Amino acid sequence: MSYFRSMAPRTLTLPPALPAPTVVDVTTPYRRLGFSYVAPGNYDGTATATYAGATKRVALIASVLGYIGSSAVNLTTPDFGAGYDPFWAPLVAEMIEWSVEGAGKNSLALCSEGSESWSATKRGTR
Repeated sequence: MSYFRSMAPRTLTLPPALPAPTVVDVTTPYRRLGFSYVAPGNYDGTATATYAGATKRVALIASVLGYIGSSAVNLTTPDFGAGYDPFWAPLVAEMIEWSVEGAGKNSLALCSEGSESWSATKRGTR
């Protein structure tokens, strides 16, 4: 998304594509997935992974790259321990549809002349 005030022809440079993540099954007792990839420089804002099966039980993991401390993104569903009811998690045996999203922006304040923000998504099944 690019913000500008005057209508005129513009040349926009698109950021590089988000790479396909490595997706792995972690451990049971419920469906836990891990997603890892190296985010291109433009996607220095947030990283999100979402997955769900036919039961519509959804898991979402998100972080900001500033917290991660590098462009090496590794989002893994945590083990919530003995007090967690696995009924709410995607089932171990079901087909999963997943997506990862990376987002970023330039150094200008949003909604100011010349500011840009972008996001990209990769999707797959497991």
